[in-house]
Amino acid sequence: MAFSGIILVALNTRAGITSLSPIYDQIADSFPITAIAQGIIGMLPPVIFALVGWVTPRMISKRGLEKTAIIAMLWIFGGIVARSFSNDSWMFGSLFVICLAGMGMSNVLLPPVIKQYFPDRIGLMTSIYSSLIPLSVALTSAIAVPATQAWGWRFSTAIWAVIAILAIFPWLRLMKTSQPIAQTQVQSHIRAWRWPTAYALIIIIGLGILNFYVVLAWLPKILMSLAGVNQATAGIMLSTYAAFGVIPALLVPIGLARVKHPFWIVAFLTIGMVIGLLGFIYYPAWVWAWIFLMSLGQSLIPTGLTLVNLRCRTTGGSTALSGFVQGVGYIMGAAGPLIFGALFNLTGEWNAALWFMIAVGLVATVAAIFSVRKKYIEDFEKSIT
Repeated sequence: MAFSGIILVALNTRAGITSLSPIYDQIADSFPITAIAQGIIGMLPPVIFALVGWVTPRMISKRGLEKTAIIAMLWIFGGIVARSFSNDSWMFGSLFVICLAGMGMSNVLLPPVIKQYFPDRIGLMTSIYSSLIPLSVALTSAIAVPATQAWGWRFSTAIWAVIAILAIFPWLRLMKTSQPIAQTQVQSHIRAWRWPTAYALIIIIGLGILNFYVVLAWLPKILMSLAGVNQATAGIMLSTYAAFGVIPALLVPIGLARVKHPFWIVAFLTIGMVIGLLGFIYYPAWVWAWIFLMSLGQSLIPTGLTLVNLRCRTTGGSTALSGFVQGVGYIMGAAGPLIFGALFNLTGEWNAALWFMIAVGLVATVAAIFSVRKKYIEDFEKSIT
């Protein structure tokens, strides 16, 4: 049941977002969506994920992992369905927030759920659910346009609510059969914000999030400008970028849990991303190679999530650290598309914005040195109390 619940929750964490970006033109046929409104809607996911990331650990402490998972799935279901009946952009955005709140809770839930139910399989379970996230991104991006053309955008966006309903059943069963684990309550006494290693983890996961949302917002335009591809091809390339992330997301968490020197795994991801970005600047003709290398950057997210559990001894520690790291990390992610777009507007070309992303990759490499050290948040908490 726990395995099924983790898989279904993972499939829900992005579907309600990535099913929108390819079909904004069709949505605009029903009600106007200005460029400003679309920009605000594009900023909502990381902002809401950040806010919910700080609140969810308290909810888990009070209600338990299983009941919190059920609440998250109900919010996703309700938000997706209600959003499909929107009559204006403000209603659309407001209902989108409900959906995003459930997704943000799911982000924080998954690491402590794995810590509680699969403490000896952290790398394997993290790799499984991490690989499902880019897979769901690729799937929803690919299906969105043909489904909209066949049945309309309202049905096309609403169908993903089915997964949220299915995800409720394993957690209902677990809530009835599992015993509360006292370690979950420990999180209320763990002050993750005081632990220096937490900030190295924030940089890794935050820069992975930043990279993902920058690519989601700007990659099609970059491809059309630098590589000269048409809009349809750019959409396929964006879907391919997400699909390329499946294999490293599957392998990286397992490697981090097993190898003696995990720093080199993180360095491989960040350096690969940097090379891909440099390729766009200096030789855009090899666009498929650069998309593949850039896709390594999105694996910084499962890297950070795996390291969260590897730096904890208890479910409570994982809950506290996951909430804090993701809360701050998604704020960084929200800033990424804005900074990237501002650099493009100031210079009128892509080079400065791409160099910004190169700097991001180099900073993540440095942060990896500190985040892979075998230190645990519970030990630090004891040392300061």
